Amino acid sequence: SRGPTLMGRYAPARGKGLNTRDAASAAAIRRLLSTRAPLALDTASLPPIRLTSRLGEGRFGDVLRGESDDGESFAVKVALRPNSRLRLEADILRSLGGAAGFPRLLHHQRAGDGGDGLELLVMELLGRPLQSEWEAAGRRFDAPTTRSVCRSARACLARLHALGYAHNDLKPGNLLRGGARHGAGASERLLLVDFGMATRLGGAEAPQVGSSLYASVAAHEAARPTGAGDDFESLAYVLVHLAAGQLPWEDAPAADVHAMKRRALQGGGEALIGGVEDEAMRTEIRGLLASVPKCDKGVGVS
Repeated sequence: SRGPTLMGRYAPARGKGLNTRDAASAAAIRRLLSTRAPLALDTASLPPIRLTSRLGEGRFGDVLRGESDDGESFAVKVALRPNSRLRLEADILRSLGGAAGFPRLLHHQRAGDGGDGLELLVMELLGRPLQSEWEAAGRRFDAPTTRSVCRSARACLARLHALGYAHNDLKPGNLLRGGARHGAGASERLLLVDFGMATRLGGAEAPQVGSSLYASVAAHEAARPTGAGDDFESLAYVLVHLAAGQLPWEDAPAADVHAMKRRALQGGGEALIGGVEDEAMRTEIRGLLASVPKCDKGVGVS
């Protein structure tokens, strides 16, 4: 399912980038991975990089693992055609400059500037996604782990919002543990990735709707541009999912998800957090949900 029908005067933005569910694109990625030649990069700041495996798929590009001859590893996001969303992601990462909670951008190459017509982002390789860690833990985190995720994710969102962007696709798969450069504490660090869905705060851009499971009510309705409050609402859903093991609408028909979220948020979201055992975490989630209307009115909440 591609998620609930979107309503309102803002038509949802649909990406025209890579989607490897398309057979031709999937075949092109397989060819990239099968070649022995290094990428044709238009920079001397990086060693020759060969693509070795597929790490994940996004709406606007596939993320592949790259290796240099001396064993250094990279994450390479690839689009098979010019892609404005990858360029936006590059601009955001460049502005963040490798700040705490975000990956370093090592190189952005536009299609047509070499690289066999590919649009490329070369980034540092990070650790495993929070989604994988949660599944390995039996699909439920204990209270200390969930609290740690909350602190880290809120800090990342605060930095991104201060830069002037909403993320619009917060989910466990877009929160990754630290990589090699983060040292001994890498397994405790969380970094926010994938900015292809981001929009300017206070702008009039059509909503970018990420995962239906965690998208805000306003994103479903598409009645206004999404903002900081929508990211916090998504974080509340993420935390409930991590702590309670499920969300009420997880197995519901896509057309019912929006209405189920609206009902769950009534009364301050008490029905939503009923499966969260830790009272401190319940308080955190209440605070996130209470921040949504404040953010909608232009009041920043960190």
